Amino acid sequence: MEKIEKFLNRLKELINKKCDYKCKTISGKPYMGGGQLLNKPVTLLCYYSSQKKNIGISLESQIKSGFIIIKNLYEVKKADLNKLGYNIDISLGSKNKNWSRLKIYKSINPENLLDYAEELSEIFVKYKDIVEDYIRNKNNTWIFQGNPKVFDIDTYLKENKVVTWDIRQERFADRIKSNDEVYIWRSNGKQAGGIIAYGKIIKETYLDDENDKVVDIEILEYKLTKEEGMLLRDDLKNDVVMSSLSIIRQPNATNFEINEEQNDYLSKLWNQEISYDYIGGSMDTRYFYEFKEVANEWFNKNKSWLEENYNFFNKFKKKEFLKNLKWEDIQELGNHINAFNSLALAKGRALGKPNHPIEHYRDSIIYLIYGDGSLKERIDGFRWNEKYKLFGFGESVISEIVGNLFPEELCLANQRDIFALEEILNIDVKYVRGDSYGEKYIKFNNAIKSNDIPKLYIDIVGKKTDLPLNYEIDQFFSYLYETYKDNAIEPTPPIIIEPQKEYKVEDILQDVFIGQSKIEDIILNLDYKKNIILQGPPGVGKTFVAKKLCYLHQGYKCDDQIEMVQFHQSYSYEDFIRGYRPNSQGGFSLKDGVFYKFVQKAISEPDKKYYFIIDEINRGNLSKIFGELMMLIETDKRGKGYQVSLTYQENNEKFYIPENLYIIGTMNTADRSLAMVDYALRRRFAFIDIEPAFDNLVLRSHFEKYLGKEMTDKIILKINKLNKEIEKDSLDLGKGYRIGHSYFTPTEKIKDVNKWYKMIIKMEIEPLIREYWFDKSDEEIQPKVDDLLND
Repeated sequence: MEKIEKFLNRLKELINKKCDYKCKTISGKPYMGGGQLLNKPVTLLCYYSSQKKNIGISLESQIKSGFIIIKNLYEVKKADLNKLGYNIDISLGSKNKNWSRLKIYKSINPENLLDYAEELSEIFVKYKDIVEDYIRNKNNTWIFQGNPKVFDIDTYLKENKVVTWDIRQERFADRIKSNDEVYIWRSNGKQAGGIIAYGKIIKETYLDDENDKVVDIEILEYKLTKEEGMLLRDDLKNDVVMSSLSIIRQPNATNFEINEEQNDYLSKLWNQEISYDYIGGSMDTRYFYEFKEVANEWFNKNKSWLEENYNFFNKFKKKEFLKNLKWEDIQELGNHINAFNSLALAKGRALGKPNHPIEHYRDSIIYLIYGDGSLKERIDGFRWNEKYKLFGFGESVISEIVGNLFPEELCLANQRDIFALEEILNIDVKYVRGDSYGEKYIKFNNAIKSNDIPKLYIDIVGKKTDLPLNYEIDQFFSYLYETYKDNAIEPTPPIIIEPQKEYKVEDILQDVFIGQSKIEDIILNLDYKKNIILQGPPGVGKTFVAKKLCYLHQGYKCDDQIEMVQFHQSYSYEDFIRGYRPNSQGGFSLKDGVFYKFVQKAISEPDKKYYFIIDEINRGNLSKIFGELMMLIETDKRGKGYQVSLTYQENNEKFYIPENLYIIGTMNTADRSLAMVDYALRRRFAFIDIEPAFDNLVLRSHFEKYLGKEMTDKIILKINKLNKEIEKDSLDLGKGYRIGHSYFTPTEKIKDVNKWYKMIIKMEIEPLIREYWFDKSDEEIQPKVDDLLND
């Protein structure tokens, strides 16, 4: 098995190296078809490039798919691959009809493919015997279907310990082996159809008296009714794992293969180790199985910062450390609180400068961790008691601090966790009116324990890190929030947009809810300066507007001519332009950054316009990121005549920015780091204000189309009233902090507008205004929230 894993890893490395692009079907799912030789490198590539794990692809399928690719390329490596079609420029509507359903973003380079075939052939020679032996000897699992309209399947199973079954799918005949597992499927409709028996192959494929291919199965158990425990088709179809079974997707056959993941899950269902009504139907265990499929990838991506947080708080909470606590330690604490890092305004107020003597910070934190009274009492004291309360530390911040200080006992209880537990897993936390924050926090964690979430997580997902279990449960909740937060919106089929579709002024006026004169001014600035920054309060759709402006300026939808990045505090010149990065050989090699690559792309096509969008441009250290580009981005410094040497270069090469490249930045005016934008950069950009558009007639028409007139009137009235209050608070807030319209701008018909509106207020608007007025008490803020929710 170890050698097989090495084979797959080597194959993945080579594919990622040689064919760095993705292709998808119109439905948005990875294309898994086989077909002619031309398709095969792409077939396996699509599997490894896809963002979502395809449950239907087993380890064995990966091996076979990869092995077929290698074998075919090995057999033709001496041939002229160009004659076999490798010189075809694969695109939508290609000569090869198999590709007419695909969107391909980059074609295969024939020269690279010749090298690709050579390298693959080396793998083929090395692993040939190992792979063939693995495929030949591995046991499989099957579903065999029987139709009760053709024969009495129930009686047949009851009266025979060994049954004989037709093999109608010819491709399986030679692969069915003794001791393979088999589930028997009864196909009599939705009400009684499903899996009714389990057994094992005891006689491999042979010809019966009528010269049909058949196998013999020993029936080990049967369950012919729901009461006996059969697995109903409807339940399996609605199951996140079982819905991928071939018999559900394409039921018109007799024999179906299932993969390892499906078999593992199906075995648990059949043996009643899990069920569809766990805890009386109050929680659906399928969410745990769904997370199990992506957990390794999820933690690979997040593990490093989770461990960093854990180690920081382990050190921070030690008594010896707290006795010598310094202001720099408090500021460092802020770097490990997501609630602070997601809103620079709140972080600046709380941690920009000391709001208390250092002794107050020290005593407050020691009280929270080691003080007298129950943890509930200490949480409430830390939140509200003037003796321990810390300026700028609201409930979201306290939730993270408490969860990180006591990870063995408590899970975080931020907005994501709460939404996942209460709205997705449907757990009643049993809050009562008048509960303090500390009581709510403890009740939230008690609900996690009383509903066996830790046990379910361990049993189904399994521990993935060495961190406390509550860290992993918090990440499970985050996954659920990210995946299901938009469930209040009724899904509609994907819309396929043809490339280079014309885009005019009337199109953007319908899309962005900005007046025509302002749109014309923005385009004029973009033409004149080549660099603009769209600035405005949260939720006005700055990033969305930026992309639409690119379309209008180009005259058509041009996604392949647009690149987008988001700046953050750790973003560097090496990420943006070029720098040395670790390589697979244990050394360092010079790697081009995203902007460098995009510039080369623009240079290669001077007749096309290219657009580089920088989201949250003011969050990065701009002088550090741009370096010598500070001069080159100026409109009169474009072109080869102003080329310069880069900090990192090869062979004395020069770099310049072409005239056909435009830069669009976005900036949140509710972010105090706005003042940190380098003046040298500010004069190189035109700054354009994007404002809330609740009084725009096109927006009102859009709202009424998807939300109805009553909800439209409610949103406009409520948010305009709130925005006026924010604007009047000129001392701490002002116009730059108003609520934008994009929070309430759906793109599909809303099924339940009241539920949708409540979710937006609770998940988006309430946390924002609590951060805005973080120094006000709950009694002062709650009426504002209630006013938004009430009719």
